[in-house]
Amino acid sequence: HATAVVQVTAQLAAVFATGVRSVAVVLAHAYPFPEHAQQKGSIARALGFPQVSLSSAVMPMVKMAARGFTTTADR
Repeated sequence: HATAVVQVTAQLAAVFATGVRSVAVVLAHAYPFPEHAQQKGSIARALGFPQVSLSSAVMPMVKMAARGFTTTADR
């Protein structure tokens, strides 16, 4: 678990360094289990991303593709 947090933090920091300022977190099982998406969203916000959208919050439904489309268009 700690290793995954370190990896996600490093990956998001690398993306932030390229100039990207928006993150859409879309995980396959985020609808019934939003905790992992919330954790990734918290990491992104801590790194300075001003726009962080979580699919489980934007469109709480089972279908991952529909959540993903809606989440990426959130802003």
